Amino acid sequence: MEIYFGGAEKGTHRSLLLTNGVSKMGINVTHLPIPKKKEFDPASVFGGAELLVYTSENDEDLNRYLDFVREFADSFKYVIGRPDMDGDWLGDKYIPVWSDDDDLERLAWLCQRYG
Repeated sequence: MEIYFGGAEKGTHRSLLLTNGVSKMGINVTHLPIPKKKEFDPASVFGGAELLVYTSENDEDLNRYLDFVREFADSFKYVIGRPDMDGDWLGDKYIPVWSDDDDLERLAWLCQRYG
């Protein structure tokens, strides 16, 4: 079992995690303020921590999420996908999500495809 501390996208929470020596952090891209005028470097922003990235279920901007994941894929240990995301290109980093209690066919498909 691996434990990641979520909320690292918020500066004050991230500072608290770094101050306490947390080495595994979760980032919610929906709430992450990505600077538009300067280069973003996850290794320096998150103090070299091992990173897991995800997005809020109700975030409708799949393109922003995918653009961020594509640009920084090498910085992430895991990428938690959305139900409408095809993350095969991420290989073992990709963790698919099933969140629809009524769509058992999708659950069966995910189980068959990802084991």
